[in-house]
This record gives sequence, C-alpha cells and structure tokens, in this order.
Amino acid sequence: CAEFRLASCGQDSRVNIWSLTQRDGSVCALKLLHTLTSQSAPVLSCAFSSDGELVASGSVDKSVAVYEANQGTLLHTLTQHDRYVTAVAFSPVMPWVATGSMDRSVKVWSIGDAGSSGKTPPAE
Repeated sequence: CAEFRLASCGQDSRVNIWSLTQRDGSVCALKLLHTLTSQSAPVLSCAFSSDGELVASGSVDKSVAVYEANQGTLLHTLTQHDRYVTAVAFSPVMPWVATGSMDRSVKVWSIGDAGSSGKTPPAE
C-alpha cells in the first residue's frame, strides 16, 4: 500500500489532515490525523507545501493559518486581507505562500518572516 496525506476544509471552520492508504488505485484505509481549529469562520481553501511539512488555510474570518503538518501545530496567523481569503498556494520552492481574497488582492508571504506584512505583487 502507498500512503498519502490529504487536507480537507469547510463550513465547520476546521482543517482536517487525513492519512490515506491506497493499493492498486483503491483506498485501503482513511484515518483522521489532526483537526486544526484556529480559524473562527468557514475555511475556504487549504494546501500543503511541496515538501509536505506545512499546511496553509484561508478563511472567511480574513485570516491565513500556517500549520506544521506532522503535529498540527499552528505556526503563523497572517491577517492582512480585508475580506474572505479564498485561495492559498505554496511556491514549489519555499518559503513563499500566495493568498487570494475577495478584497481583489493577491498577497505573497515569506513564511520564514511571517511577522512582516504580505506583499502585493506589482500589476502587469
């Protein structure tokens, strides 16, 4: 069997991290590893970093949460959007995460320096 991790999010304001075991294209087992509850409103998007070490989530509460995926520990809460955060994506090369919001902005954050503000890329 091959083992994968899956993140799911939704209206219950939670991010769930699952272990999925698969053999010959069929699911052998699905096990809940962590339930992450730092956001106070529905979570609209979530993503793993390319190395699988981090999970980020964007919420209706206008925040982006960044977690250590193996333990489910909250590392950073990013709060610079004015409306719902609808998209999160990690760069294939760390430490960047991009977020999109209903405020019509995209911000790029350096996770190694999450205390600083996210940057809005220049318009092209």
